Amino acid sequence: MNVLWIRVVSQIGIYVVFLLYALWAMRRGPHRWIPLGGAVLYAIVFEHANMARYAHTPGGYHYHPASWCMILGDVPLYIPLAWGFILSTSMRITEHLGIHPGARPFCDALLALLIDLSLDAVAIRLEFWYWHGIPLNDAFFGVPADNFLGWLLVSFTFSVLTRHLWDRPQARPALRQALWIQWLLIPPTAYALYLLLEWPVHGVYRAIGAETQKEQLIVVQGVVLLFLLAAGIGALRAPRPPHSERSPMDLLSLHLPRHAFHVFACVGLLCLSPALRLPELWILAGSIWLLEVGVALTAHHRERRVLCS
Repeated sequence: MNVLWIRVVSQIGIYVVFLLYALWAMRRGPHRWIPLGGAVLYAIVFEHANMARYAHTPGGYHYHPASWCMILGDVPLYIPLAWGFILSTSMRITEHLGIHPGARPFCDALLALLIDLSLDAVAIRLEFWYWHGIPLNDAFFGVPADNFLGWLLVSFTFSVLTRHLWDRPQARPALRQALWIQWLLIPPTAYALYLLLEWPVHGVYRAIGAETQKEQLIVVQGVVLLFLLAAGIGALRAPRPPHSERSPMDLLSLHLPRHAFHVFACVGLLCLSPALRLPELWILAGSIWLLEVGVALTAHHRERRVLCS
């Protein structure tokens, strides 16, 4: 089946979703739209840096050459826009969930990973991008272990630094200073921190002899469990919620566009040839979508309790 139309519709959809979310963020003030812009710049930094690092090694990747609006010739514009949206909404949803401030970066990273688990295995079969030296029947449905590690760590590092800048009102800088720090300093600093955190995980690979993708996935699963443990402790130690002035529309503005990524996964599966349309991928896409719905319902229930308190 010709999948050109879904590549066209998906790119247009990301531009539209990002524009609408950016307008929503600008109405909420600088503490929303400045981090959104910073997330986009951060994505441009780490996309180009990682593509250069792994350009000639298994596990590297490149995007479909027919994608629109390439940045420096190799990263399509819709990719950093999608990253900006995913990072920003993940951070906002964590706040609605009432996670303890110290554990919020862990929850942010897990919510970002939730999107990747839904779309990545389908996107490579639709040829949005290509992994070097990773066949579709290897690793996680053709997605290498380091991809998931990368999603966790780039989301975590950006969240740690951005929250340190914005989550403490008494330390919140002036607007001009916040722009300088968020847009110029945080992207390279977060990427350096990502490399620092990636190093010990790769050290575990070498220590236990995890040379295959399947073995590396086991190590990455352990990292995910550590993040789940930290987020779970943060949920148990959540402070008593103050009275909230947020409206139910805030939650809808965060959750509904995220469901578009899960819709993409399901529609994309329908567009694949029968040989690529594995039943396991249907189970994966459906399970991840149910998890997203569960997160939304949990956040909605907590917000109702706060509003009624």
